[in-house]
Amino acid sequence: MPPMPERMPTFRDGNMSYQPDPNYEVERGLKAGHLKLVCLCHNQYSGAPLPQNVLPGLNTAGYWDATCDQHWGTDWHYNEGLELVLIENGQVTFALEGEERRLQPNDATFTRPWLRHRLGDPHVGASRIYWVMLDVGVRRPNQAWKWPSWILLTPADRRELARLSERLPYHIWRADAHLQRCFHRLGGAILNNTSGNNLSLIACLVNEALFLLLQELRIHHGVDDHKSETSRGLVKIFWQEIKDNPARLGMRWTMQQMAQRCGLGTTQFVFYTKQLFNLTPMHLLNRYRLEWAATLLKNQPRRSITDIALDCGFTTSQHFTKCFREYFRCPPRIYRAGVE
Repeated sequence: MPPMPERMPTFRDGNMSYQPDPNYEVERGLKAGHLKLVCLCHNQYSGAPLPQNVLPGLNTAGYWDATCDQHWGTDWHYNEGLELVLIENGQVTFALEGEERRLQPNDATFTRPWLRHRLGDPHVGASRIYWVMLDVGVRRPNQAWKWPSWILLTPADRRELARLSERLPYHIWRADAHLQRCFHRLGGAILNNTSGNNLSLIACLVNEALFLLLQELRIHHGVDDHKSETSRGLVKIFWQEIKDNPARLGMRWTMQQMAQRCGLGTTQFVFYTKQLFNLTPMHLLNRYRLEWAATLLKNQPRRSITDIALDCGFTTSQHFTKCFREYFRCPPRIYRAGVE
């Protein structure tokens, strides 16, 4: 009997909450007979279920073999675990908000937990793709990773991998022969796992894949460190200009427009904004708008609240009043009366 699924993990960031999507789209390919899935899993993911006490935290590991173009793709989704993927054959589109790449054979990707992404444009082409997804217990921003006990990286290496993933929330690179061989062996071990005879080998290969990932992130971090500092500086300047310029506060900004103004992809822009201010871009923009609105309420007592709301970038006075009350703990009318 398959194990009972654990309670669905939830990531909470301020007022926002997210739950993982196990990509049930894969089931469409399986039912149509166009896809071979060789996979071990826990909880709600597709594949051969593992007992809860066996390799805990290994959400899913294995490969799919799509011998023809599919009529499905993995729609925009979140994973609660760090995800490591290798494209062995075929091509597939990998996308994050604001960025899209056409992956080729032997391309590898790494995404940190709770990063919104998808595979397919929107459908997946003929391809053979390996993956490992490991839950490291992240349920809120800046939370320390909790590694499963069977992961053999030293405590220092675990901390370094988590730290580098903060700087590089995702990464795409050409896999070397070591990572290719590791995933090929992992797929074979899962395929031939009969009554748990290959679980020790699977555990060893997952550990090897994580160590190879750490090596790659070390190399890329050394090359990309100056670029990261430059990007972070551009984001800092952008937000200072927004804060200091009321006309820009009133613009109808989209996430893509803000990222483009900094010359960055959306994912990078969100990452550096949260790193600098511990807020998402839209939360930060609303905070600056509300602070400017409070100044106008004080300095222009004869202006209507609706006019001030619209000038500060809010689409309706009702939405403005709701946001203002949440931030200042009182409605605009009472705030204005209190400062007069």
